[in-house]
Amino acid sequence: MQAQERERRRNELTLKEIESLPDDVATYKSVGKMFLQVDQAVVVKDLKKSIEQSIDTSKGLEKKQKYVERELNDCSTSLRDIMHHGRDR
Repeated sequence: MQAQERERRRNELTLKEIESLPDDVATYKSVGKMFLQVDQAVVVKDLKKSIEQSIDTSKGLEKKQKYVERELNDCSTSLRDIMHHGRDR
């Protein structure tokens, strides 16, 4: 989750910087080991899409974390009950 948050923040900062540039400034996109010149609008669109995906992924991970924590608590409670009933015998 922290990695997703860092990635989202990095993309937001990059987007802010790109949007502050004049429209005639050349922008490049990394493709493997090379860079391709692309329109600034394409870079902005890709960054916004990446930010949205990071937010969606973070929300999904938070839901999974809450589910796992609930399951852990339920299992711990069940184990304590089993141990408690075992001592009573």
